[in-house]
Amino acid sequence: MPLRLAILLLAIASAHANPNRVVEAARRDTPPAIDADFSDWPDALWLDLAPVPPHAARGYSRLRDDGHEGFAIAETAADLSARFTLAWSDTALYLAADVTDNVHDVDGGNNRQWFFKDAVTLFLDLPLDGDGPGWIEGDHAFAFVADPTYPHGSMWWRRGERAGHRETPAPPGTRMAVVRTDKGYALEALVPVAPLTDITPFWAPPLAKRTVGFALVVTDPDGGERPFGGQLIYGAAHDDDGGWTRLRLRDATQVSAPYMDVSAEEIDFEARLRADLERIRPFFAVGPQSQIDSTGLQNRLAAEYFQLFLNKRPQRFAHRALENAFMLWGNAGAADEVRRAIDQIDPGEDVWDKITGGVRQAYYKQHRLDEGMALLAALEPRVVPLRSRSALLYTLSQYWLGQNQRTRARRALEQIATWRASPWHAGQARHQLWRMDQNPELTPDQL
Repeated sequence: MPLRLAILLLAIASAHANPNRVVEAARRDTPPAIDADFSDWPDALWLDLAPVPPHAARGYSRLRDDGHEGFAIAETAADLSARFTLAWSDTALYLAADVTDNVHDVDGGNNRQWFFKDAVTLFLDLPLDGDGPGWIEGDHAFAFVADPTYPHGSMWWRRGERAGHRETPAPPGTRMAVVRTDKGYALEALVPVAPLTDITPFWAPPLAKRTVGFALVVTDPDGGERPFGGQLIYGAAHDDDGGWTRLRLRDATQVSAPYMDVSAEEIDFEARLRADLERIRPFFAVGPQSQIDSTGLQNRLAAEYFQLFLNKRPQRFAHRALENAFMLWGNAGAADEVRRAIDQIDPGEDVWDKITGGVRQAYYKQHRLDEGMALLAALEPRVVPLRSRSALLYTLSQYWLGQNQRTRARRALEQIATWRASPWHAGQARHQLWRMDQNPELTPDQL
C-alpha cells in the first residue's frame, strides 16, 4: 500500500495528452449548409492533424504500413492527414473536416463497425469530469463514415446512459455530407443538441461559454487485409477522457488559436501534491526513519484533502483530492474517519471508485475487514453511477472469493460484465468468470 500511494501521487503530477489545452468553437449566427462545401466557413480557424514525425507515429494515435502503399507514403501525411474546424449554435454542434487519404475504403467490417472504415468521429465529455475510459452519462461519440452513397449505418452514436454503454444509429436531426476530392474527401456534419440534453439534462441552452472534453478521431483502413489500418487522434492519447483536450464554446464568431488554460487553484493543487509526496516518502523508505509513526501526519493530510474535495467538487482535481484522502486514511488504518467521510458523499456522485482501496486498507489494518466490506455491501445498491458501482462490486467480489462465497462473487462479476460501465473492471470480471468456468477447482487464492 505505501508503494501504491507513492505511485498515485506521482501519476497525478504527470500529464498524458493535455487536459489544459483549450480549442475554441465559434458561434454560428447562420448555420452552415451541410453540403461538404466549405465556402460558408470563411472565418473558420482550421486545426491540423497529421502523423508527427513521418514514419514515427506510435502509440494509440498511429498509422501503419498495410504492405502495398510503399515506404514513401505509408505512415506519412500523404497516407492520412486532415484539417478540421468546429462551431456551435444553441441547437447544434457543427463539424467540417478536409481529409487527405490516399486510399478510399468504406467497405471494411460490418455496417456497425465504423472504426473499420474511413470515418471522422467526434468524442465529447460533456460534464468535463474526466471519468476515465468507460462510457458514463455525458460521454458521447458521433461517427460519420466517409461514404458519399450514404448507406444505412453512415452515422453512429455511441454514448453512456444510466443503463450502461449503448451504440445505435445517430439520432434524428443528425446530418452529414461527404464529397470525394482529388486528395481524399471533404466531410461536414451537424450534431443536434436536443438528444444530448435528453441524456445529459444539464447540457441545455444557453450554451455560450460552456467547456467540454473532446477528441477527434480519423480512421484509415486503406483496403488492406487487416480491416483496421490505423487512426489519427486530435486532443487525446487514449480512451481516458481525463486527458482529453477541452472544447470551449466561445460567444463570438471568431476564435483564438488553441492555448493552455490552467487555473491558479489547479496549479496550487499540483504543487501541493508534489510537496506532500516529499513529506510522506521518507516514512516508506527502508531504514531507521521508516520506523517513525506517520499516522498523525497522514490523518491530518487526509482530512485536509477530504475538505478540499467537499469544497471544490465536482472539479476534477477535487476527485483526485478525494482519492488521496482515502489512500492516506487507508495507510493510517483510520477506519472510523473513513466511515464518517463516506456519510458525507452523495450516492449520486461518480466518485466511489476513488475510495475502495482506502476503505479496504483502513479496515484491514484495524483487523476489521469484515466490517469494512459489510459497509461497502450496504452502500453499493444505493450508488447510482454504474462505473462507481462496478468498482464497489469488484472490490466486494474479491473479498467474497477470498471467503469462498463463489456464488455471491459470480453474481457480482456477471453484473459488472453486463454493465460494461467501467472497461477495466468489466475486463477483469470477464477474465475471472472465464477462469472459474475453466477450472472450478481453483482455490480463492488462485483465482
